[in-house]
Amino acid sequence: MPVPKIHKQIRTYLILWLLVTLLYFCGTWFLHHSVAHTYWQRVFAALVTTCTYALITVMLGLRLLRDAEKAQQYLQSIIDARREGEERFRCLADATFEGIIIHESGSILEINRAVTRMFGYEAQELVGRPVLDLIAQESLATVRHNLTGDSAKSYEALAVKKDGTPFDVELIARRLPYQGRSVHVAAIRDITERKRAEAELERWLSLLRATLESTADGILVIDREGRVVIYNRKFVELWRIPDFVLHAEDGKRALAFMLEQIKDPELLLTLEQRTFVFELKDGRIFECYSQPQWIAGKAGGRVYGFRDITELKQAEAALRESEKRYRQMFENNQAVKLLIDPETGAIVDANHAAALFYGYSLERLKQMKIFEINTLSREEVEAELARAAAEQRVYFQFRHRLASGEIREVEVHSSPIDFQGRRLLFSIIHDMTERKRAEEALQRANEQLMGWVTELERRNYESSLMSEMGDLLQTSLSVEEAYGIIAQFAERLFPGEAGALCILTPLAKSCGDCCCVGRSSGEESCLCSSRVLGVAPWARSPH
Repeated sequence: MPVPKIHKQIRTYLILWLLVTLLYFCGTWFLHHSVAHTYWQRVFAALVTTCTYALITVMLGLRLLRDAEKAQQYLQSIIDARREGEERFRCLADATFEGIIIHESGSILEINRAVTRMFGYEAQELVGRPVLDLIAQESLATVRHNLTGDSAKSYEALAVKKDGTPFDVELIARRLPYQGRSVHVAAIRDITERKRAEAELERWLSLLRATLESTADGILVIDREGRVVIYNRKFVELWRIPDFVLHAEDGKRALAFMLEQIKDPELLLTLEQRTFVFELKDGRIFECYSQPQWIAGKAGGRVYGFRDITELKQAEAALRESEKRYRQMFENNQAVKLLIDPETGAIVDANHAAALFYGYSLERLKQMKIFEINTLSREEVEAELARAAAEQRVYFQFRHRLASGEIREVEVHSSPIDFQGRRLLFSIIHDMTERKRAEEALQRANEQLMGWVTELERRNYESSLMSEMGDLLQTSLSVEEAYGIIAQFAERLFPGEAGALCILTPLAKSCGDCCCVGRSSGEESCLCSSRVLGVAPWARSPH
């Protein structure tokens, strides 16, 4: 019976007793003065009223005593339940992987075993000491500010072990009632490994940025929504984008600035094309290389490489206007240029830049065929020549062999022209070996970066599993339920592992109650939690 109801009943009994007492005196007076006329009648009336009053008083007293006994039993059950809850809380707190410190006004009242493992102290060494003794000098102001707060937000600080070793921790504190008073409970998590992974990730990001800045092309990466994700300085120079546009909060503003400069903006947004050329309103012509950005096997956006080919396009237009001007530009231009017969593959003409690039004399180069330079098979080269002659394709990437035997990666812009009554292919060759190497280095850096991101996600996943298991263990009501939770998370933390989980007591050196984790080829393993014994964190022994 709840205590408030018992108090109400006691008050009711007292009121009834007062009423009975009042009725007793009134009845006695009435019988004595009005009904009873003789002495014996008065005596009899007094005995009757007195016995009735005594009987009712005894009944009320017995009822009151019984309810008081129930109230005492109820209060005792509350005390026992509170003690049991405190003991369960102690067991669950010791089973968590996070450190828990209960403090009042900065003085430590209680800690769990995770704190002793984390800082290297014994429990009796920390109880009664200030919490700030565990914090490094650099973080004292931050922790002191948040020490007595009631915010659910976590923050990072630098803690100090017993031997003076500093390490990174994440703290969160909250005010809770404890043993009839208001105290603060702080949860501490060691994030040293996470900080190390973040530092390594930052190093790879710096390497990626340096690689991007070393390329000769303007690089732009946009996400699925069309917002700018990353770019290099060459891109800014090509598009002449002001800093206030790049640093605007609206990520699409830079893309809009680019589209305003293009005569045909839809061309830039056509994701199906991998290589295309477009013209700006100021007359410049850009060549763009586009490909999807793959993140964890999924397309996460688009990568663009821009190159200003205005001079190249102007040169091509001038060459078509006049053979004389063509010859001047052909001979004197620093770009590698060849005239190729698409039917035979013969090199009809070449400029001095081509002779310097390939390492042959002009006379020897004009006697050669493109098959002797291109590393593709003759059939493949003939097929590419046919495509260029039919104007089905104007841009190619090949591997050309120099006179020294060195292989260079080149890009070829080839288009058919009429020259001296013959249909020839005018080819401009750019050496992109260094750019390809830079792209490969960028790809390797990206793959390594993805590996670190995957590793960080895995560690964050394991950390979240640990936190989730700790939360569930704190809410479990029995040892069997706690074993079930531990087994469930052990299978997720150690996929493919087989064995059982048990807890060793200090007195018994054998496994007690176990919960099976898995079985492999008839052989079982017992994953013993040694946090009670103080040995290695996880020891695997035959069961």
